[in-house]
Amino acid sequence: MSKLLKSKFLLGVVVVAVMFVGVVAVSNTAAADCSITSTLRVGSVGTEVSCLQSIVGATADGKFGLMTKASVMAWQAGRGLVSDGVFGPKSNAVLVAGGAVSGNFPAGCSSASGYSLTTGQACTAIPASTGPCTGGALFNSVTGAACTAGLPAGCSSTAGFSPTTGASCSGAVVVSSTGEGSVTVTYDATPADSSVVNKGETKNVMGIKVKATGSDMKVSRLWLDVNTRIWLSASSMSLMDGSTVLATVALSADTVLETTAGSAWQVQFNGFNVTVPVGTTKVLTVNVTRPVLTQASASATVADSSSIRATDGAGFSNTYALAAAPDRTINLSGTSTATTGTLTATLAGTSPLAQSVSGLSTTAGTLTAVKMLDVDLKATDGPINVSLISGTSTKAGGTITVSEAVASFELRDGTNVLSSVTGAATFSFASLNVDIPAGTTKTLSIWAKVNHVASSFVVAGDNLLSTVTLVTATTNGFANDASTGAITVAGNKQYFYRYAPSIVLGGTTATTTNTSGSISADYSIAFTVTAPAGSAIYVHKTVDLATATNNNATVITAGKGGTLADSTPMSATATSGTDGSTYFIVLAGTSRTFTVYSHLPVGGTAGYNGVKLTQVYWALDDAGTGAQAQTWGLPNFNTASVYVTAT
Repeated sequence: MSKLLKSKFLLGVVVVAVMFVGVVAVSNTAAADCSITSTLRVGSVGTEVSCLQSIVGATADGKFGLMTKASVMAWQAGRGLVSDGVFGPKSNAVLVAGGAVSGNFPAGCSSASGYSLTTGQACTAIPASTGPCTGGALFNSVTGAACTAGLPAGCSSTAGFSPTTGASCSGAVVVSSTGEGSVTVTYDATPADSSVVNKGETKNVMGIKVKATGSDMKVSRLWLDVNTRIWLSASSMSLMDGSTVLATVALSADTVLETTAGSAWQVQFNGFNVTVPVGTTKVLTVNVTRPVLTQASASATVADSSSIRATDGAGFSNTYALAAAPDRTINLSGTSTATTGTLTATLAGTSPLAQSVSGLSTTAGTLTAVKMLDVDLKATDGPINVSLISGTSTKAGGTITVSEAVASFELRDGTNVLSSVTGAATFSFASLNVDIPAGTTKTLSIWAKVNHVASSFVVAGDNLLSTVTLVTATTNGFANDASTGAITVAGNKQYFYRYAPSIVLGGTTATTTNTSGSISADYSIAFTVTAPAGSAIYVHKTVDLATATNNNATVITAGKGGTLADSTPMSATATSGTDGSTYFIVLAGTSRTFTVYSHLPVGGTAGYNGVKLTQVYWALDDAGTGAQAQTWGLPNFNTASVYVTAT
């Protein structure tokens, strides 16, 4: 192993000596008296090898080894040949044409003047001052300077392309030894000047070429100077590196800097960091987004005072203008017709049904927030900005007014209170700024802050109904939309109590009995009553069709079959409390299920009939204190319909 390493070391020394020293003397006689007729390579032996060795400056021992190959490669490179170390017909042709060394000169020298074409060493001690690089020479034959200095890898001149990288040989790269560099900034030919951006488009409007010289350059900002209020015709501009977004500016009067009052503005892309390697050019692209709904068409000129900031390898940061670049135009004319957004307002499915609101305070100054309605606001054709919502509230029950019952009304977006106004028969939420994108729906809620229960304020059973009657909106801030104007989005009545039950439908049945062809029907409706934590609830025992004081049931389809004259009193599930003589008790904080039974005998006109529970009569004690005939909150308390005969 040591012998092998030693031989490789000696070979390297010899190769370096041949390539860069070039002082091996060549016999005039050997060069003149010999000729080569064969292709010679490593392994060849004989007198022709000795001849070749004398020509290329190798030891003439007649054996073509690695040291001879190195000398041949240097000889070939100095004459523009493929430097492969194989002496074949092409190499021989150059030799016969006069490429052979004559005289006792260093390798690559044919006279005592100039420098070696293969090593760059002086052929004499007196170098000439100028001279060309010709024939693919590695070194200038007059000055000795490397012919490839300042050229891309693989290039020996500024003509053509590098055989190793494919890069243009004209793209000379000069790297500063201090790390200092600079950039030049020009417009790219793509996209073309004055490219039209139609309404509804996002489109590239200019390409900016940034070329780095001296060192790698880091670009961190681009400022574009324009001559118009570009935010009136476009919504955003982005700076791109290929498909990568470097920076985006949402255009508005706040984000576009006014540099000269009324005549010049600046769009600033800041905070990005993109590297342009030394000797290369990177194209950054600016694109513009133009909404369908926009105020105006415009032709925006980008001035050549626009600039970028870049930092070189030494850490020096400078601003570079778009050098010698003519102004560019961004054409925001467009052919699309702006469409006015349309707003529709409807009652949301989440809006509360008519119901009892239990738990109002009895302490003066303590308010209870009650949701009155949810309204869906939908934008079609274009985006909508809602600026005003107004409506009315009506109160029933008791003697007090809306303003006495309600301290204030609130408009909410989820849990966020957008606006609050004093309680009154009319409410108006003004100076709103609610954006609704095209094709989307926003749900807003109206809440009442209700005063306490007392004889001079809210009376148990008072109800309030709120209705939205007007919505005012604009389209993208520029033109009024086809506003909903006078509308009606009514909520449901909310009934106010300190204590009130929750009533929920259970199961229903509808069965028939056929007696010799005469079909009668039996029905049942079960419902569950839950009492609040602070008070028991008493439910009346009787289903009474004649008065409003008891629980009422009616035939769904009038005039078909018989009547409910045979209805029976309700039954109730067990309780740990004691029922009164008139009412079933539901203990505070507990639930109890009740069932109403009805029988529909034959008679009247044959047909399909069902039964509906229309009222539940309840009170706060067996004496009927605070008795309420509740008809609200029972929307689907009905059975299926079954067929009953007439006889």
